[in-house]
Amino acid sequence: MKGSDFILLVLLISCQTEKEWQFEEIIQLNDIKPLGIIVTDEQMWLTDVDRNRMIMTDLKGNLVETYPDLLRPMHIVLKEGKIYIPEFLRDTITILEGEHLIAMPLDIELDAPAGIDVMGNTASIVDFYNYRLILIYDGQTIIIGKNGHADGEFNYPTDVALFEDKIFVADAYNNRVQVFDYNGQVLKVIGWKENIRVATGLAVGPNRIYITDFHGNRVLMYDFNGTLLKIFTDHFDKPTDIFIHNNRMFVANYGGDFISVFIQK
Repeated sequence: MKGSDFILLVLLISCQTEKEWQFEEIIQLNDIKPLGIIVTDEQMWLTDVDRNRMIMTDLKGNLVETYPDLLRPMHIVLKEGKIYIPEFLRDTITILEGEHLIAMPLDIELDAPAGIDVMGNTASIVDFYNYRLILIYDGQTIIIGKNGHADGEFNYPTDVALFEDKIFVADAYNNRVQVFDYNGQVLKVIGWKENIRVATGLAVGPNRIYITDFHGNRVLMYDFNGTLLKIFTDHFDKPTDIFIHNNRMFVANYGGDFISVFIQK
């Protein structure tokens, strides 16, 4: 068998064996208005933006712990035991480590940080009212983007994800996701053809990008080439964020105060 034939066969097999996403359940929340979400084997962390707090629940949505006195916490990330919390109205990133909340040291002023991701010594922050992406990489702070609608420009970015050597940014009011390299070059623009109505949150995995369409009440799934693979249209009410864990997709719904859960099987 020729090498090209083998590669084609592998691709065909992978397409045939990839599991389908199916709706599993709604986790109704009690007095929690979720925006950002993290899920582990036993717990969920949710940012409750209307009440300026972060909540820890069990996987059924039952309250376990409350972290008050945060000023509009947004899209959060858990890395190496630390939760990084962008405080939109405090213009800072707060880190929860154990029981302690500390400010993340930065050498740049933020104006309404909305999302963060961390990978090793690299951090990326979307700076909402400054219309920019901040990349802290290799000891340097790099500024990417400005206000606008062209490729490489932003109209209120709200979420960000690092994956391998790429940066994925939810460019909310340009209704798309932009993909950058670490030099700030645009590699791909995804989602604009599908008439997204505010690309609020995203999740990124191996060759998959998931985008929440806030006003469209749906989630869109793409491959890294920007090819649309699936649109989820049911069981949403103003979805804001996505987390993939153990073949499950958890979607935070700000409008309905619930989590939509889908399973891949």
